[in-house]
Amino acid sequence: MDEQEQQLTKKQRKELRRQERHDEASRGKTKRKFTTLIIVSVVGIGVIVGIWALAKSAGTTPTALTPDNDPFVGSADAKVVVTEYSDFQCPACQSAQPIVKQVIEKYGDRIKFVYNNFPLPMHANADEAARAAECAFDQNKFWEFHDKLFGSQSDWEDLSNPADKFSEYAGALGLDTAAYAVCYDGSDAKDRVNYDTREAQARKVNSTPTFFVNDQKIVGAQPLEQFSEAIDAELAKSQ
Repeated sequence: MDEQEQQLTKKQRKELRRQERHDEASRGKTKRKFTTLIIVSVVGIGVIVGIWALAKSAGTTPTALTPDNDPFVGSADAKVVVTEYSDFQCPACQSAQPIVKQVIEKYGDRIKFVYNNFPLPMHANADEAARAAECAFDQNKFWEFHDKLFGSQSDWEDLSNPADKFSEYAGALGLDTAAYAVCYDGSDAKDRVNYDTREAQARKVNSTPTFFVNDQKIVGAQPLEQFSEAIDAELAKSQ
């Protein structure tokens, strides 16, 4: 083999190595593009699913229970509805009760005063208290149980298990304790409390007590005058 042939062979080898490096780089680039496409596709699907779930959640409204009865006093057909969202373990809700009684006494059948549960997560026994009150409601003893829970709040708020205390209240108020126990351990009362909570959240309630005079929102234990102003304005509209 002469010198020219050896040089040619070297050039060929050099060109071959250059071509191999080029091919390898091209394969790497294609692989990276393919991997990126997969990642983008997966992320895109996740975003679409997330947007769909968010849209579905945003459009969700509380599904009515059957029946969706709430405890109330006054006239069922009143044009002015005062709704309280409350928590039996909430000190502010307890302090609002004298005002609530004044509102009910002043307006009587000219309004419908409705109680709705909104037990706050910070109050460990509030949810169970709400369930107990719903079971008393089933036996037409809601308002008696309501007053008992608020009146003896300090007796049960720190109990590790308040069920026995609530059962004691049920017996003292003349409830059928066997029926009460079935209700308390069942899902119906819990469902009603959860419904009230979803409704409160839909109405942008974030503290207790919160009241609505028709659609006018009143937050906290406000004086009778503030309730009267709102109620009188709504009564005037209905005349």
